[in-house]
Amino acid sequence: SREQQYRYEQNRKELIAGISHDLSTPLTALKGYASGILDGIARTPEKQHHYVEMIYQGALTMEKLVDSLFLFSKLDLGRIPFHFESVILMDYFKDFVAEKHRELCERGIDLTFQGTSTAHVLIDRLQFQRVIDNLLENSWKYRRGDRSGVQLRLSNRADHKLQLHFIDDGIGVENKDLSKLFDSFYRTDPARSNVAKGSGLGLAIVQKVVEHMGGTFVLSNRPQGGLQADVLLHKTAPLRP
Repeated sequence: SREQQYRYEQNRKELIAGISHDLSTPLTALKGYASGILDGIARTPEKQHHYVEMIYQGALTMEKLVDSLFLFSKLDLGRIPFHFESVILMDYFKDFVAEKHRELCERGIDLTFQGTSTAHVLIDRLQFQRVIDNLLENSWKYRRGDRSGVQLRLSNRADHKLQLHFIDDGIGVENKDLSKLFDSFYRTDPARSNVAKGSGLGLAIVQKVVEHMGGTFVLSNRPQGGLQADVLLHKTAPLRP
């Protein structure tokens, strides 16, 4: 109990430190560009437009951060309602890949799906979409080159669970950092220098959502490189309409 309390206090302190850092960085930039306009440094219309554009982009970064923090806090407190329905994940992902393939390809993500299981699982479609979006975003941010290759594989397990393997060909992480990726505001960049690249809340949100759906979320490094995220969900009988 004391260890859990200590861990909770450490997480709380790290969360506050992360919020303070990630808000102060774009705020400093906003103040700098606003001062440039007020002090007359941006004298030409082109430079004024550039400064206003940078202020706008900084505001968007802060908005995304606040939205992610609000979502994470509500998930942590159990204040987001989940509306479950019985879904065949194989059909779900076939539709997802068919619908999103062109959009993702244009962005630089090459997504493939492989699976034959017709098992049902209980998911909240909206929250499960957050899981997929956050995993895709993470793979794209930490790609090796201009493109990110992502494989989705669905397989049955002997313990009455369905396992979704989410495999990318990115840079991966050091083994010592794997468990820390679930911590709120943790990023592998020790200096946390690129706030616009992400809040560090994505995988923490994925873990919370999967846990609320009664599942398990596991991360591992691949021997050939890249990161593998496994989502395990309990199979269920189809719900009657």
